[in-house]
Parts: sequence; C-alpha cells; structure tokens
Amino acid sequence: MRALVFIMIALLGAEASAQVSGQNLFVPNVYKNRRQTNLFSAVAWSDRKEAGLNYTNLDTPNYLGGATSSEDKSNLYSPYAFYKIDNNWNVEAEYLRQDTKTTYSPPSLTSKTALNLYLASVGYEFTDIPVALGLTVLGFDYNLTSDQSSGTSTLKSTGAALGAGYRLPSDIYLGAGLTVFKTTTAFTGTASSDHTTNSYFVGAGKVYGDKKKPDATTEVVLNFNNDLSTQNQNLAARGLLNIQAMQVYGEVDYGISQGTKAGSNYAVTGGVDYEYASFFVGPQVTYSMTKTTDGTISDDSETNWSVLAGYRCPTLEAYVGYGKDQSKSIFDVASTNTSMDSKQVFAGASYHF
Repeated sequence: MRALVFIMIALLGAEASAQVSGQNLFVPNVYKNRRQTNLFSAVAWSDRKEAGLNYTNLDTPNYLGGATSSEDKSNLYSPYAFYKIDNNWNVEAEYLRQDTKTTYSPPSLTSKTALNLYLASVGYEFTDIPVALGLTVLGFDYNLTSDQSSGTSTLKSTGAALGAGYRLPSDIYLGAGLTVFKTTTAFTGTASSDHTTNSYFVGAGKVYGDKKKPDATTEVVLNFNNDLSTQNQNLAARGLLNIQAMQVYGEVDYGISQGTKAGSNYAVTGGVDYEYASFFVGPQVTYSMTKTTDGTISDDSETNWSVLAGYRCPTLEAYVGYGKDQSKSIFDVASTNTSMDSKQVFAGASYHF
C-alpha cells in the first residue's frame, strides 16, 4: 500500500502514523524503496521524475472471541506520478482503488467494500529565497454492502494540506503544515452526519551531503490533531543512512491522547535496502503498541514485516514482495479478544524520466 492510506490515517487522526516508512514531511525524500507521496513542502524540495503502478493482495483471517471468524480478501491498485518541472514547480498525483470481500462464519454472511482515494499536489521552490510551498488536495469514498442489511454504508471525505518549508545555509530544513479534512457518513434510510478533523505539524531536519544523493538525512516532526472529542499529540523521529550500496533507515513514534479515546501509543520501524548489480532486496519491520484508558480496549499490538526484491536501473524499477501483518487486541472482557494474521503480496514497477 502506498501513501494515500497513510495520509487518510494522518488526516483522520489515527494514532500510529509511524507504520508507513519513507514519509518525510519537510526534508527531501530520498528513500530508495517504499517511497511515499509527499504531503507538505517536500513536494517542492523533491527532484523526482517518475511514474509507476503498485499492486497489493491481502488475505486476512480474523478470529473474534474464539467463536466467530471472518476472512478478508483485498486487491489494491495504485498508479502514481511525480514530476519536477524545470521552472521550480513540482506536480504529483496518485489514485488508489481497494476492493475487499469479507466472509463470516458463523453465521454465514458476506460483505463487500470499495475504497477510492485521490490525491493531487503542487509545490513551488523560490529561486531568490530558500522557501518552498506545497499544497495537496485529496479525497476518498468508501462503500459497504452486506448480507446482513439491505442498505449501503458510505463514507466520503475531502481534505487539503498546506505546508511551508525553509532551508538554512547548513542544509537544515524547517517546516510547518496544516491539514483540514471533512468527513460525511451515511447509511441508507438514515440521516448523514458530518465532522471536521484538523491537524497541525511542525518539524525540522537536516541533509548531510548532496541533496540528491545524501550521506544521511534526519527529521523530527510534532503533530497535534483534533478529531471529534479526542485530542492527539504525536512526536516522530526518523533517519536514513546511505553506506555505499546499502541504505539503512528507521523511525520511532510516540503519542498521547486525551478525551473519549484517551491513552498512549508508540511504534518502531527499521528497514534496509541493499543493491548489487542492479538487483535489490529490502526487508522492513514495524512494531506498534496502543494502550487506551477509556475502559474499552487495554492493549492493541501489531507487528508488520515485509521483504521487497527487484531490479533497479536509472530509468526502470520493478519489484515483487511478501509480508505478514499480525495484531492482537486485548479487551477488558477476555472472551472478546481479537487477533489477526494477514498475508501480503506486493508487485510494482516505475519509470524514471
């Protein structure tokens, strides 16, 4: 899955944003694999010229309370494009389509969901002053149909992200951003409901060496989020190191929440990309834990690992991959505990202009 999912999560206020790597907000994005869509002024700092397509297949059995089980089967398709124009403008676009079928037993029921996400960005880097501006508009729609009811549940959202970055002479980057997201929820035969989510970001980072092929990058970002009756604060620190043919990266997140869903969360991500004779392999692992104190869920842990392998040359990149996502939710009542073990298959290709 690419970054549109991350952006949807970030704008809606989910706690563990660290689970998506390669997402620099205010520092040039030089990750070799699992590259993400830029959200703020990194749109302008970027020098990418590429277009591609990613595919993900998910097979997710869920076990609910030891009695009822369900199995999700999903297919995701995501075409995207980045292009840095010579006059300091940068444009970016991405689309994601996800179709999921869920089978429950017992009782024997099925449901189907369709998710569409859209993103378009534009950025500009000034020539006379070291300032970059980025604007992103995005939206998604989600539709659920089930044997259990005759209606359809829909979720539609639109949002925008505006960011600004400043580059100091020592290649230190400062940035700030704002996102606004409006969501409408409706079910056939009932009135729709709306709510707005706001997020605020401030961050700083540094590039060591050449901006296009740096020796290392670091970034620290603080995020404040208001989502209905819950307030979230999250601190993320990420870094990347290039050592000849190997790239090593990592990220640590910690967050706290107040209000209806009060609690805390943390996540740790580590990954490597190693290239030899134009072939590469890239393993990555993420572990996250969320603890809530609202009397509903006490612990929610998740481990996600994946390995990508493929071919990379100056104009073309292609890869395949496999991964697993395992999670457990421990409720106050033990009989309602849940667990998930998802298998993931990846494939993709991109062309570099």
